[in-house]
Amino acid sequence: MTTQAPFRAEKPVLTTHPAGGGDALVFPISPPPPPWWWRSMRNHAGADPALIRPWDQARESRIAVICPGLGAVTEVIDAIDAAVRETNQDYDRELDRRRGASERLKTGEAERARYLSDVRHAIDERYPSQTSASGEAHSNGNGRSATTPAAARIKDNLEVLEDRSG
Repeated sequence: MTTQAPFRAEKPVLTTHPAGGGDALVFPISPPPPPWWWRSMRNHAGADPALIRPWDQARESRIAVICPGLGAVTEVIDAIDAAVRETNQDYDRELDRRRGASERLKTGEAERARYLSDVRHAIDERYPSQTSASGEAHSNGNGRSATTPAAARIKDNLEVLEDRSG
């Protein structure tokens, strides 16, 4: 896994809750995370019973929660920190998945390029640049097409591709 994502909750501001009013703690998140980070944050903040009415404001890069009684303020701060930490872990896992998918795509593209090269080579062997006057395909003398090394590689590649897709 990659290093811990750099997003963190800053010191909260005591203000009015953006949804329905009442006192709220608004935690700025810095640096501003991408939109898909916020989707995960909604899940984590919404799952924690210490956080009442979590309301993310992704465009402003902050999240608001109902301000609890004085005795529970540190519990809410700890819950926000835990939600940010869990969201950062989700973010790191997602980045790793995206990197892996990108690497698999590059590998698949390289295999496809080799496969297409083999197909072109087989076609070139079958239809050399100088065709016979009658325009007939070359054969191995018994009326059947000759199997070339490139054609054998194509067959092997097709079997590998079918195994992967099946």
